[in-house]
Amino acid sequence: MDKVTAKIKGWMRLGDRGDALESQTGQAGNFRTEVFSQARDFKLQDVHMSVAGRDFYHSQNIQHIYQTANNITVNINEALRRLPNPVGSSWEPSQACLPGTRVLHLEEISSWIHGPSSSAEAFIVASSAGSGKTAIANTVCQEAHKDGHLVASFFFKQTKGQSTSRHMMAAIIHGLCAINDQVRCHVGEALFKDITLSSAPIDRQFEEIILPACKYLPHNRPFVVTIDGLDEARDPLLLNLIRDCISLIPLPFRFLFTTRPEKSIMQHLANKPHIRYSSYSLVGGDNRPDLRHYIESRLSATDYGVKIPLKLLEDFVVKTEGLFLWAATVLNHLDQSFEPFEELRSIVYTSSHHWGEDVDGTRKLDDLYSTILSKQKWTDTAFVAAYRRVMGSIVTLREPLSSHGLALLYEPDGLALSMIENLCKSLQPLLQNYDPKDPQKPIHLLHLSVREFLTKRAPLPYRLETAENHTKLSLLSLLLIKNNITRHTMPFLGYTEGQWDIHSIPNIPTIAKDAIPEPIWYALRFVVDHTLEVGPGNTEASHLTLLRDVMFCNPRPLLEATAAIGSVVDLPRARKWLESAGPNTLDESSLRSLAKALSDIASCLEDGKHGGEGLPAAQEAVSVLGQIASSDPDPSIQRDLALSLRVASKSLVARQRYPDALRCIEDAVTLTRQSAPMNLAAFRLPLVQFLRWQGKVLITLERPDDAVRVCGEALRMCRDISTENTVIPKVELAYTLFAQAWNLSECQRHSEGVELLAEAVATFRGLVLEDAPAFLEHLTNALYNHASYLTDMDRHEEALGPIEEALSVYRELAENIPGEFDGVLAATLHQRAITLGQLERYSDVSVPILEAIAIRERLYAKDPTSDDVARQLADSYHECALNLSYIGAGEECLYYSQQAVRLWREIASLSKNPDAYHSELSSSLLTLGSGLASCERYDDAILVTGESISMRRQLALRNPKEIEPLLALSLFNHSWYLSQVGQDQKAIEPAQEAAEIQYRLAVLDPATHNGDLALSLHHLAQCLHSLGRFDDAIAAMSQAIRIRRAQVVDDSSAFDVAYRLADSLQLYALYMEERGQEELSTGSLRQEALMLLRGLVEADPKFEEVLSDFIKSYPSIAVIM
Repeated sequence: MDKVTAKIKGWMRLGDRGDALESQTGQAGNFRTEVFSQARDFKLQDVHMSVAGRDFYHSQNIQHIYQTANNITVNINEALRRLPNPVGSSWEPSQACLPGTRVLHLEEISSWIHGPSSSAEAFIVASSAGSGKTAIANTVCQEAHKDGHLVASFFFKQTKGQSTSRHMMAAIIHGLCAINDQVRCHVGEALFKDITLSSAPIDRQFEEIILPACKYLPHNRPFVVTIDGLDEARDPLLLNLIRDCISLIPLPFRFLFTTRPEKSIMQHLANKPHIRYSSYSLVGGDNRPDLRHYIESRLSATDYGVKIPLKLLEDFVVKTEGLFLWAATVLNHLDQSFEPFEELRSIVYTSSHHWGEDVDGTRKLDDLYSTILSKQKWTDTAFVAAYRRVMGSIVTLREPLSSHGLALLYEPDGLALSMIENLCKSLQPLLQNYDPKDPQKPIHLLHLSVREFLTKRAPLPYRLETAENHTKLSLLSLLLIKNNITRHTMPFLGYTEGQWDIHSIPNIPTIAKDAIPEPIWYALRFVVDHTLEVGPGNTEASHLTLLRDVMFCNPRPLLEATAAIGSVVDLPRARKWLESAGPNTLDESSLRSLAKALSDIASCLEDGKHGGEGLPAAQEAVSVLGQIASSDPDPSIQRDLALSLRVASKSLVARQRYPDALRCIEDAVTLTRQSAPMNLAAFRLPLVQFLRWQGKVLITLERPDDAVRVCGEALRMCRDISTENTVIPKVELAYTLFAQAWNLSECQRHSEGVELLAEAVATFRGLVLEDAPAFLEHLTNALYNHASYLTDMDRHEEALGPIEEALSVYRELAENIPGEFDGVLAATLHQRAITLGQLERYSDVSVPILEAIAIRERLYAKDPTSDDVARQLADSYHECALNLSYIGAGEECLYYSQQAVRLWREIASLSKNPDAYHSELSSSLLTLGSGLASCERYDDAILVTGESISMRRQLALRNPKEIEPLLALSLFNHSWYLSQVGQDQKAIEPAQEAAEIQYRLAVLDPATHNGDLALSLHHLAQCLHSLGRFDDAIAAMSQAIRIRRAQVVDDSSAFDVAYRLADSLQLYALYMEERGQEELSTGSLRQEALMLLRGLVEADPKFEEVLSDFIKSYPSIAVIM
């Protein structure tokens, strides 16, 4: 290579003309080329010339030589034909990436091609089999060809028998010759002069053909060479050439190579400054959008594509695991299937026999994996042993582990990190984005089909048996748990120990996955899974003993640790497996300890709102204690069994299995009643708690009367017990009062419920005063609910006191424990704003609702995925906008209503049932319409109220009693906005529909709906009058007046009704006048209006301006009065 470097430096000194210094040396070949390079049709006679060749030297007399340009061309062509013919080396447009896919990958390559570097570089796309490397190569060729920068392309294996590095080099040489005639002449001359050069090794061709040709190339453009399938070349010379020679080219050549990440290639080309690697993976989850685009494009060209539902399409994309080959193979298979839609469903969700046997389906992938494996050294016993241990563990793992984590897990078995890394390097084409430089990165198989092939269909020696690996992983996980799950290594353990009751259930700490060592997390998460895969009859005694010790003799640490990481160990299934493995050696004491630990962890899970996750543990506790109780009449066992039944009932409620929950708590009540006479002190208090919970379950089953009955019994017992004990019964009394108040409210016995809530508040307040700060939160909860009940009864003034007190306490709690009470503080502020709004103290609403919004925005920023937080924030936005609309703050109302609508739309879009949020969204749309109208954006208001109407029509079909009044309101607003832009004709239809709905409602409940009906009739009359339908307008206004007169009679203090009646009377008089009615009739109507306005002024001077305007309009009426 030193000679080559010297030549290049010489050319660089000479410049681009390439003047032949050798012309002075007397060498015939060079002299002829220089002297006659521009000559045509000349003769040389009697000239003696010496010809030097690489392999021979001779002298000859040349006479009467006649050399033409055509003869030279013929010789060059003949010389070039000596090179191997690179058949099939062309790129294919049909094999390029689908437009819109692989955008990041292609942009990175394009930036590299057009980068500032003036020297040659290589770019390597190393990815697993079937990941789409060839598509990338074809796309780069296509773009480089368009730009005029493509020199050559070559696709190994595509050309089969002619797929060698010599054919690749021939393709590059031909590509260089096509750039200009100077290069072509130089290359042809070199080949013509030395007939051995056409079949020489590629490094010699590079040195003697490509490098010298570079001096004839332009400097102002890149030269792109694309080589696909480097791993198929199997030529060390080519790897040496890439590593050592490419950088010697003094021009911006850009060599793009694609390859599988085989160990020999990656190590050979590592750490070279002129070699770059792609920054983006071609496989894995990040490529799902590209996969989806590709799949949708393919399906759109079929007649069955439209039949595929969105859920099946999404699951198909997920199952590809980012592997294009698997997706393409499935789609090709579907095209040949008799029922493609059903076949796709079978492939995605089950296991299609047709897919497994189809030559173009699974078998095609199997052949690919077999080819990769066949290149390994199966005669090397050390490799085979490592393959079985390392790859065997990888295909058996329930979740990928990193090299480091796998080594730690298998440390007792002697599996070293170096062995894992060496094996993974060798089998890198079967792995997804494996990086030998990052031992902390999880090792992912290329695709699920790799695991299925290796464990089910692969021939020997590739086949891996998982049974022995499950046994090994079970044993290693148990050892890891035994040695590491202790208070010393995990200080958070022990949180379920000690004395606590249902009012002080411990919180489960949340332990993030990265907070504990990877293999320990894995062992906790999957020890039972691996154990259940082991045949019980084939398990060694030591393995069974270890399992009993870890899972059943001392189960509490394991239960606490797994609950803390978010997945409680499945001891019920493990116990069933253990019983099948041999006689159960657990004594009664161990079984009771097991049941107690299970019941405790289930209680913690359900108190922490874990959605029924504690059910298996609670049911196992019931099963174990029931088994003991059947042969042991000890009352304490009956008590523990009843307590476990209550926990199981609570878990069943969380899973919405209400009938089963009722049966469980009824059994608990029955057991406790039977045992109470034997030990009154021990069983009366649990009976109160069980009855209270039974009442709650009955409420969920819509049996409020039964709930009042059983909770009433609990309340009577509490009052009786309170004479014997002062602390605990007061707590139970307060909670039972609270529960019974709720039950009475559900029976529409609101006044009784409010009385009990007031007593509950007083009881909690007494507990707090007795130096029991633990009850402070309970007090505020009771206050909050007391205020809510009063609000529901329209006793808003009374509700304000409890809500203010609750707010004061929550502020104190929030200051003492920052962040802990933000949610309830915001809820209390929100409730205070609602109460003030009900009292029409609109100017006071802004402070609490804006504070609630600020808190909820912070909570939402911390956890934007929380559906509850998002809904609460949207609710506060809506309440704020609604209040602002009342005080005429149009711009502010518009902003908050827009925020509410935006957030409700986001929540609905992320929900599996978007229609579930249409009620809230339709309300916020209506408020948004009000905000737009206040800013005189009536056209926009018409659009949003139209959307609100559409939603409420659908909602009214399911719940007409609740939704029809709201639908009428949307229709009324929609009509009013239409009338404001002069579209009275369009306004009539929604106005009439609103009036019709309100008429039906007013027949059933006139006190509630007559006011809205009068408002709709008044507006309808105005629209009809604008269209010249005077008789219809008079009839509608007459009905509005009749209703409003009755309302004034019923409540003479209702100023708004009196004002509206006066307005209707004035318009009615005007309409009558226009129809030619006598002045006496219209005058009496205006006199009635004047009397109403004067009465309003006497009550509230704010109506003086209205009265003044009326008198100016009708002075004669004022004189008469």
